[in-house]
Amino acid sequence: MALQATNPLPFLDGLVGKWIVVKLNYGRDFYGKLMSTDSKMNLKLEWVKPFHGDEETGDNLKLMILCDNILYIREMNDEEREEIVLYWDSKNVKEKDIMGET
Repeated sequence: MALQATNPLPFLDGLVGKWIVVKLNYGRDFYGKLMSTDSKMNLKLEWVKPFHGDEETGDNLKLMILCDNILYIREMNDEEREEIVLYWDSKNVKEKDIMGET
C-alpha cells in the first residue's frame, strides 16, 4: 500500500479558531487557540500555555510559531480544552485584553 501526499493547508484552515496543541522539534509543547495561519504554515496562537515535558513554563497571551519549528499539530481533546479555558478564566483574561481593547 503506497502512501499519498496530502496538502496540510486545509487541515490547518479547519483548526483556525480552535484550541490546539503544537509540539516543537526541540520538545516544547504549546497549548493555545489558533487565530491564523499563512501559506507557509506559520501559526499565530493566543491564550498560550507552554510546557516542556510535563512542566508548565509560564504563559503568553500571544505567540507566533514559524513553520520550520513544528513537529506536529493536533486539536485539543475536551479535557485539555476545559482545563486551559479554566486556567485563563482564573487569570481574568478576556478576549478584549488580548486584542488590546480597553
